[in-house]
This record gives sequence, structure tokens and C-alpha cells, in this order.
Amino acid sequence: MIRSYLNLAEALGESGAESITNLWIHDDELRLLAVAGGSVATTSEHPFWNAGERIWQSAEELDAGDALLANDGKRVVVRGLGASLGTKAAYNLTVANFHTYYVLAGNTPVLVHNTDGCWRGSFDNLPTGKQPHVRTVGSEEELRDVFGQMTNGAEQLPARGPKIPEVYRRADGTVIQWRGASRSGGATIDIFPPNSKGLKVHVEEP
Repeated sequence: MIRSYLNLAEALGESGAESITNLWIHDDELRLLAVAGGSVATTSEHPFWNAGERIWQSAEELDAGDALLANDGKRVVVRGLGASLGTKAAYNLTVANFHTYYVLAGNTPVLVHNTDGCWRGSFDNLPTGKQPHVRTVGSEEELRDVFGQMTNGAEQLPARGPKIPEVYRRADGTVIQWRGASRSGGATIDIFPPNSKGLKVHVEEP
């Protein structure tokens, strides 16, 4: 369960306390992520900060021996992800000014991202484009892979015409759509988080 309101800046350079603006509760399959000194119930897709690799990774992508980041800056060793606990209430937060917060693994707060799934972690790990709200990939095939990661487990919505044939909504309200063509010339992933500026991912121009 989410128990901490502390946050870390996106650049991982500063931390502080911020207000919770939304609490999202939905039913999902949970698993127990074991770390040194405790454990935390999580969805397989929820992103944790891998302090060794310095990337966001979903719980199921973490390996035994990887290190999470505690709120005191120390590393917490991952023991492994256990079997399913069944379908239970899953909690997520929207926090003012940040996309990150800490959850208790035993008695140790560890850093996670505020996505109900891996879309934000996938987005943040991509190279930044010419504008800060844009990320880029090297090919349309890679773009397809990213789209699949971001929409895995999301609710499919009706198409928005021939130019936007695929639209999904995540449990936190984020809408993610595939646009067949854009001003940049190729396919684009449009991301619309609730109460936030839209984001996009497209193939890097040669």
C-alpha cells in the first residue's frame, strides 16, 4: 500500500514533500516484490527506479540483485518478484509537481513512478526530441514496441477516425493513441495524462 508522500525530482537531484492531488483505486493482479528488509505488493507493470542502471523498470523487469533507491539515498537490494497474490485493490497517486513518490517496502521507502503501468517509465527512458514534451525512437518498428508497452493492460476505446485507429485509456485516466501520420511526417504516439500537458513519441527525423 502507498504510505509515503515524499517525492524525488525528475532529474533525481532533489527531494521534498508535495500534496497528493488524486488517489486512484482499481482492482488489479498484485505480486509481492521482495527486497532486503521487507516487501511491497505491486502490479507487475509498476515502474521502480533501478538505481544501478539509472532507469525506470517495471517490477517484472527487475532482477534479483538489482538495487532500488531509498529515501535516504541508500540502495535497497531486490530479492525477487513472487507469485500472484490474486486480484486485489491497487492504489496509485497523482502528486503535485512530480511524477515520483516513495512506497514502503517493509519499513524502507523506495522510489516509484506514478504511472499505473509502464507508460511513463517507457517515455522517460527515451531520448528527448527538439521539444521537452517529445521523445524519439529510431524506427516505426521500435515505435510500435513502445506503444505496445504503454498500452499493455489498458482499456481500448473506439477509433477516432482512419488517422487515429487505436486509442487506449489507462486506469489512471491517461489516454494513449496511435496516429498514423503527423506534421513530423510519420506515425506518432500521442499521450494525454489527466490534468497535464500532452506528450508524444515519434520516429527521429534523419
